[in-house]
Amino acid sequence: MSGKKDRFTALLSQEGTPGFGLTLSAVLLLAWPAIVEQIMITLVQYVDTAMVGSLGSQATAAVGLTSSTTWLFNGFFAAAAIGFSVQVAQHLGAGRQEDAQKVVWQSLRFTVLFGLFMGAIGFALSFPLPALLGADPAVRGDASLYFRIMACAMPFTLGTNMFSAVIRCAGDTKTPMVLNLLINVFNVILNTLFIYETRPVEVLGLRFTMWGAGWGVGGAAFASGLSTALVCLLFLTVLFRKKSPIRISLKQRYKFERGCLLAAWRLGLPAALERSIMCLAQIVITAIITGIGTVAVASNHLAVTAESISYLPASGVAVAGTTLVGQAMGAGRKDLAQRFARMVSWMGVGIMTLGGVYDLPMEYSMLPYALDRQQAQPQIAQWLRDGKWVILDRYTYSNVFSVAKCPRPQWNEKIKFMEELEFNQMGIRRPDYNIYLYLDPVVSYNMRNTGLKPYQNGRPDIHESNLKLLQTVADVYKHIAANAPTQWTIIDEMRPDGSRMGINAVFNRVRMIIDRIIDQTRTRK
Repeated sequence: MSGKKDRFTALLSQEGTPGFGLTLSAVLLLAWPAIVEQIMITLVQYVDTAMVGSLGSQATAAVGLTSSTTWLFNGFFAAAAIGFSVQVAQHLGAGRQEDAQKVVWQSLRFTVLFGLFMGAIGFALSFPLPALLGADPAVRGDASLYFRIMACAMPFTLGTNMFSAVIRCAGDTKTPMVLNLLINVFNVILNTLFIYETRPVEVLGLRFTMWGAGWGVGGAAFASGLSTALVCLLFLTVLFRKKSPIRISLKQRYKFERGCLLAAWRLGLPAALERSIMCLAQIVITAIITGIGTVAVASNHLAVTAESISYLPASGVAVAGTTLVGQAMGAGRKDLAQRFARMVSWMGVGIMTLGGVYDLPMEYSMLPYALDRQQAQPQIAQWLRDGKWVILDRYTYSNVFSVAKCPRPQWNEKIKFMEELEFNQMGIRRPDYNIYLYLDPVVSYNMRNTGLKPYQNGRPDIHESNLKLLQTVADVYKHIAANAPTQWTIIDEMRPDGSRMGINAVFNRVRMIIDRIIDQTRTRK
């Protein structure tokens, strides 16, 4: 901390504009902890998504449905944090330490009042929100509960945003990084306790019973809210106990000042408007996707969560820019403020350009489609324990359309990834035998507008509308079957004259194969 302070002080007191190297090193020195901090904050959502995802697509959709609305509230919190933290940076840059402490005290008072106000709005909105977004009735209860619990935690969410910002603008970016890392540690532990029911667990060969509340989606929200609350209290401890230019004391309290509040409004309003426009667009997109179905909502949430990692380095650079520009303006060094502003702007453009080029690996599109299979595992396991035979339609290998979108030399690698993801990582039971009903892709393509399901809204499936993809999917199935002939049978539904076999004929062939497998199994026993 002292090394950073000395370096910033030297920059601010140096006559003339410093060189490129000194400017860049100052930005990077503040930016790297801020980048890590942004990643830590985003990982809270990643952890919730991963742990709730084990409950199935409906649970994932419940979390994803209200995420854009949560971002809207967080945008207001970030704008408020900008309004106060920039003033802290300016006062410290000008050497007005007591004025900076006054701003910190007012930010604390504002956090309590505005946090409770926004939390009350969020709580009231949680009841109609899922229906307003057009959610499936089966998802609405969990989605409403999730957002309602998160609304109760909004004062603490605002607190972590606000206190992180003022501490960073005082030149300390490591403390927010460490504390936001703790949010994730707390979140993982509390998710484990509150999402899942009491269950046997094996760790390093040791078996024991792990207590669990079994609250599901509500447990994920409660864990996130409680984690945020605990870390918010730690931030308060830092402000009151850690020696720094913005350390505050209960013995010397400061009331609201009109000038400080007006400055916070002037600085925060543009950011609030910007975030509002962006988040309202995301809410509209969510409402549109909700009309497609629950799996589509879950898929969109997973994709957006994964995509958000590309924004984080630029966010970290922006945090460094806020501190540096704010302190330079406070010191009356407009030339230096402009240099910092230009540098962080170009760095942000470069980072976001690289982030835009980044493409999420194709195989990760398999994940949403595996959630329903994972959700069905307890029922499948119970049937098998009862001695029943389980026959399923469109099981794991229905995901080969994702493989078909990759070049042929990559097929084996992608198939291996698919099997590892579902059978090992997600605990989906591997099928003992597979029957592939082959239909000429041209025939399937010509049938794309018949037999449409209600959820398709009169439109064929996007994959059935792509003849080339249908042909490649059929080739992938044949490729898998050829590599495992003892576990696969292909039934060709096409007659020699090019017509399609009747449904009864296909059913009889399927039944013959199943009867043979059952007889062979009974004989071995």
